[in-house]
Amino acid sequence: MNVNPYESPRLGEPTEEKPMGDSDDVRQILIEIRDMQRERLELQREMLAFQREAMARTQRLTKFSRLFMIVPILFAVIPFYFLYQTMTRVRTLPQTPIRVPARPLP
Repeated sequence: MNVNPYESPRLGEPTEEKPMGDSDDVRQILIEIRDMQRERLELQREMLAFQREAMARTQRLTKFSRLFMIVPILFAVIPFYFLYQTMTRVRTLPQTPIRVPARPLP
């Protein structure tokens, strides 16, 4: 029976299995694909571990986040405070020196 390779088998017709010509090449490609998938999975696990460490560091820094927010505000407010102090300071007028009356010549 001559089977057309481009025609799908009909229901009820026996199909003959053809042996693969270069099964070693196919096997090698499948092994490479499997190895690449394993390597990708290992990289994903390392990335997840790195992300967990980064999240833990971030959560530790949140304790001081309010302090870090206050510092720039202080740097912005302190100059205005000193400017206010210098403008509202009451300055005394310098005393005028007492004029000594001129003495007549002898």
